[in-house]
Amino acid sequence: MSYFASECARKLREQGTCCGQVTVFAYTSRFRTDVPGNMVQQQVRMPVPTQDAAEIVHAALKALRLHAYDGHFDYKKAGVIVWGLSPREAVQTDLFE
Repeated sequence: MSYFASECARKLREQGTCCGQVTVFAYTSRFRTDVPGNMVQQQVRMPVPTQDAAEIVHAALKALRLHAYDGHFDYKKAGVIVWGLSPREAVQTDLFE
C-alpha cells in the first residue's frame, strides 16, 4: 500500500497540486467461494492539504490499520486514491505545523 501512496505523492508533486483526502481500498476476489472474502475501504481527511509522500503514506497505512483483521486474506485489487486536489500555491498551512 505504501507504494501506491508514494506514487500518488510523486504525481501530485509533478502536477504542482496537493490532496486534502486519501482513500484506501483492497478487495478479495468475489468469485472465489472456497476462501473467505474481505473488503477494505476507508477515507482519511488530511489536516492540511499536502503533497508530502511521508504524510500520504502515513495516512494510507493508518486507514488500512483501521480494518486490520485477524487472519490472512489474498487481496486481488488494492489502491490509493487522493481527493480534494488544490494548487500548491493555494494551500494555507497550519500555524503550528
